[in-house]
Amino acid sequence: MQNMIYFTVMSKHKISKLTILTIAIIAILSAVRIYSATTIPEFNYDENRRAETVQEFLDHGSSHRDTFGIGVVPIFVRTDAGFSSLPFLAPATVWGFFFGTSVTSLRVLIAIIVTLALILLAHAISLWYKSSRKVFLLASVIALTLPWLFLQGILFWDTSLAPVAFIIAFYAFTKLKFSTKPKLCHQLLLSLSLIAAVYLYLPSAIPAFILFLVAFAYLWRKEILSLKQLAIIFIVSAVAILPFIIFFLTFPDGNTRTQELSIFYDVGIAEGVRRFFMNVARLTSPLFLFATGDGSRAHSIGMMGMLGPFAIIPIIGAIYYHHALTKNEKLLFAIAIFGIAFGIITSALTHPDAQPHSLRANAAAPFFIILMALGTQKLLAKHPKLTIPIYVALAVSAIAYYIAFFYVYLDTGRHWFTS
Repeated sequence: MQNMIYFTVMSKHKISKLTILTIAIIAILSAVRIYSATTIPEFNYDENRRAETVQEFLDHGSSHRDTFGIGVVPIFVRTDAGFSSLPFLAPATVWGFFFGTSVTSLRVLIAIIVTLALILLAHAISLWYKSSRKVFLLASVIALTLPWLFLQGILFWDTSLAPVAFIIAFYAFTKLKFSTKPKLCHQLLLSLSLIAAVYLYLPSAIPAFILFLVAFAYLWRKEILSLKQLAIIFIVSAVAILPFIIFFLTFPDGNTRTQELSIFYDVGIAEGVRRFFMNVARLTSPLFLFATGDGSRAHSIGMMGMLGPFAIIPIIGAIYYHHALTKNEKLLFAIAIFGIAFGIITSALTHPDAQPHSLRANAAAPFFIILMALGTQKLLAKHPKLTIPIYVALAVSAIAYYIAFFYVYLDTGRHWFTS
């Protein structure tokens, strides 16, 4: 009896220490991300145009730029650097009203949103492992230190929030899958977050549309949602996406850039197909993923790759132990591969001159995190003695990226940020 009491007390003590450690690590990594938003003193051209638009709404209640809207509600605003949309402009304008529209203020807003979304993603992943705190800690560290969403997670433009929409959709799907009584709020959250991804960044349209169909088809086939519930969701979704469709088809230049960036623009089908496979090869290249990253210093620091060198370990682990995955892990693996594939395909459909283009493929980034968390967890389950080496490798990879960002990139990449 005394041994049982002692074991219970010690277990609670260990859980308490793990909780404190988790909070401390997440707080430190979050603080680094938010601090990074204060380190580049100028906007790039795209950011500056959006900041000007926000300032116009604060000063005049509207913008002098070409606007597509419904009544007095602006849905899209031309920024002279593409278009900005309501899901981005609304929170940015509210934030600007309270905290100003300086470079630091607006970038900190994006950093906070993306950071909270990455923590939410880690929580969603842990739900697949019965809310394991160890999995939550592991997934949080992987998510918060992923190079792909570090620089791109502080820039003040719509595209930075597109991965957030996919993260929210994954969280909503997870809640629906593991709930005995699916809530309407999660059903709406799943559909509307994927639609928001389309508004935030046009290249998100393909993965969002495919994931929408596959997710709701799965939920219906597993009898998690009824036909009546699906009908309600589809009606709400149709109403929500209608302004985008009207804009895309009727607004001047609404789809001009999309046509010009297509792999089939001014070439035959054979050349377009060749470009597509060439783009896929570039976007899945080990150099792009683990070493050099995107060639544009506005999207990548040019060191460590988009995933970082550590990612090699969990990706190999997930593939190697694919046969040993549990039922839930197999579905999680399929979701990750599906999201990565369509995120990459979206970017591969655009002109090869800018490839590999990590920004156009940023929908894949949250799904890479899922794959890396799954692979690392499986390695630790199969080889517990690798726990310390794997965490050390993850820490070294993260620290190396921080050194590269704060001590190299801030000098060499500063000229990319001039408005």
